[in-house]
Amino acid sequence: MSKIHFGSNPIEATTDCLTGRAGIASFAKFLHSLGLPRMLAEAFPNLKKNGKGASTVDFFTSLLCWFMLGDSRHLSSFDDLKKEKCTQTLFGVEDVPGTAAVKRFLARFVAKHELRFRDILSKLFLRRIRDVRPEVIFLGLDSMVMNNDDASCRQGVDSTYKRCLGYHPLQLTWMGMIIDGMFRRGNRGTHEFENTVSMLERTVRLIRAELGENIPIIIRMDAGYCDEKLMVYLNEELKVGFQVGGRLYEDFKQNISSIPEEAWSEYNSKGRSWKFMEMGFKCKSWGQYYRAVLTQVDSREDGSLYLDFARPTSLILTNLGQNRDLFGGEHEDELRCYMSAEAQVELYQGRGAEELCHRGLKDFGFEKMPSQNYATNMAIYHCMLIGFAAFETFKAEPLEGVVKLTSYATTVRRKFIDIAAKITFHANKLSLKLRQEVIDRLNLNGVWLHCCGSPPLG
Repeated sequence: MSKIHFGSNPIEATTDCLTGRAGIASFAKFLHSLGLPRMLAEAFPNLKKNGKGASTVDFFTSLLCWFMLGDSRHLSSFDDLKKEKCTQTLFGVEDVPGTAAVKRFLARFVAKHELRFRDILSKLFLRRIRDVRPEVIFLGLDSMVMNNDDASCRQGVDSTYKRCLGYHPLQLTWMGMIIDGMFRRGNRGTHEFENTVSMLERTVRLIRAELGENIPIIIRMDAGYCDEKLMVYLNEELKVGFQVGGRLYEDFKQNISSIPEEAWSEYNSKGRSWKFMEMGFKCKSWGQYYRAVLTQVDSREDGSLYLDFARPTSLILTNLGQNRDLFGGEHEDELRCYMSAEAQVELYQGRGAEELCHRGLKDFGFEKMPSQNYATNMAIYHCMLIGFAAFETFKAEPLEGVVKLTSYATTVRRKFIDIAAKITFHANKLSLKLRQEVIDRLNLNGVWLHCCGSPPLG
């Protein structure tokens, strides 16, 4: 059989409407079914000064799809999107804004708009808990450094605790999803009592309004939030459970070596082993003792042992099992499995998975902000949070069984978004033509019907 070779000049132009990003059409359809771009437009009704060009709905749709595409973190890439013939069709918009229009649009945001963004992000969170109906809500509270060290001068960029220049937002997570965020300057502390309390109080109020006043809520925090004032507030005022990492002061660390070996118990998980013991703990200035679990890692995942002086040591403080009036005294059966000291160790190990949300957000978007204006970067950050929450909902609902729920945005882009198709227009209908094996492998017909039938946000 003779081989087929390319000719001397095989490159030819075509007038066919082709795309290598056909999967973005399903994501855009999902956004429109949720009513998310329209909801954002209604929250900011006075941003556009005239009716020319792209509408406010088109701006927000284009921004959210731009994040999902992940081509560039530079706003200049909107000019490239506008030039592509298929972008308008794939996004489902009347017009795709160019770079200059996007910059003018984003420049109109001010700091007081932040709460409106957070309200819309909350609606995506409430939709998810309405669907999942968990028996216990585990929230993760932490700050995230956005490294802008090698970027041009940015308003609000300061030295962070990670010794780089950047921003330092405060964020609340649940089941792989960032459900609330406050954009902050880089020099702001990990724990600021007023901001921490206001974020937690707001979220707890929304959860209880949706799932009932006595729904068990447990908040996990690292040692940056080891503050008795905060623990008293969570225990007595907000009436939620908490786990917080304790600070290992030098005098306490010196006493650990004197603990007899028989006082320790052993815990094993995923090939690693820990020693742990239960105790009461208080700092000198605190008014009361808290239930505490001291842990030391014995071995790594590969089975190799730590030397005695090099074992990673953690102190976990909690009110679970100490305050029996939590959650109205109900849900005893659901919470019994979290009360033992061993369960406390396992529960706190899960806090590390919550930090993967921050990595997932940076993979979906970016940490080097594109504008020199603080309020503009705040708006971009919150659009990124909303886009990330929509992406997590997209994975959990239309893409269920197509990609893993734990997949990062880069994986979803390669598997689902970056698929080739031909866009055709016939009998007043648009169609995407793809290879049958691609349609079958990604269940594209089922995904599209799910996106079309997704109920709007309340």
